[in-house]
Amino acid sequence: MPGPVIQSNHQQDNQVAPKRSYPWYYMPVSASFGGSTGAYINFIFEGLKKKAQSGQIYSFHPRELYRGSVAFSGSVTLATVVQMSFNAFFKSIPGYDQTSVAWNTGSAIASGTLGALVGSTPVENIILTQQLNQVGPYKAVKLMLKQSITRPWVGYPELAMREAGFALTMLYGADAARQYVVKITGNEKQGFAAEIVFSLVGAGFTHPFDRVATYKQKHNGTLSTRQAWSEVFANEGLHGFFKGYQHRAFLFTGCAITIPKLTNIARDYLETGKTPKLPSSLGFFGKAKQKPIIEEVVDEKKDNYNRDPSHCIAKK
Repeated sequence: MPGPVIQSNHQQDNQVAPKRSYPWYYMPVSASFGGSTGAYINFIFEGLKKKAQSGQIYSFHPRELYRGSVAFSGSVTLATVVQMSFNAFFKSIPGYDQTSVAWNTGSAIASGTLGALVGSTPVENIILTQQLNQVGPYKAVKLMLKQSITRPWVGYPELAMREAGFALTMLYGADAARQYVVKITGNEKQGFAAEIVFSLVGAGFTHPFDRVATYKQKHNGTLSTRQAWSEVFANEGLHGFFKGYQHRAFLFTGCAITIPKLTNIARDYLETGKTPKLPSSLGFFGKAKQKPIIEEVVDEKKDNYNRDPSHCIAKK
């Protein structure tokens, strides 16, 4: 079976890169590296956010700071692979318009909601249960399953909305903002700043869903969605919906920006066998020489590639 093909990752180059075939496993392997590494780099903010939202006492002991990091890394890794895989699948559907904001937005949102179902929701329940009971992931799962078989999925409606916003930022929005600013200013540093601003705004819009999900999880799923939203507002006002935002802003922005870039680094290593030079390989500043990324073949006249590593998809 032929592998995926690649094209240029700079739409502003206006050049058609040669199409080459690569093994199907490039995408899941590179996405796994990007997701797991990005998760560990940013986990401290996830842990602090959970403590702030659930009213736990802060502890800066390394063991407490990283309690739940294994589960979180597994969650982000799985969610990253799922989101990028589904995003690639949607973009392989005949008639998909690579130049359409609506198509790209819809694909990213759908990928995010599916990622929340298989990754984010059960693992975030595990993390909070670990913190509240000071136990390991295995014991946390046993405690939840004693309550009900659906207990690990408490808060899914809210987390689906949150992950939809995150996937939109990671898979399309942040880089689209970067490209737009670079096109206008010609300045890569300003483009990187645009990525950060877009991510911070995305974190703000999605944070109320994250807050209510944690509230429902803390109460072991005994509250309905309406009750949870009402209680947060009644007890804490509008401010309550943004509790822990200062931590999640770093978490959201860090993951949205680093995961795709780390995925690109892993893909480059698989392609060349050479360890990329840092930090230029991350592409944060300057015009780093990046390898063409694996993606689905699109109409050359409509190729507006936005450096989305989820395009690693095998062509049968």
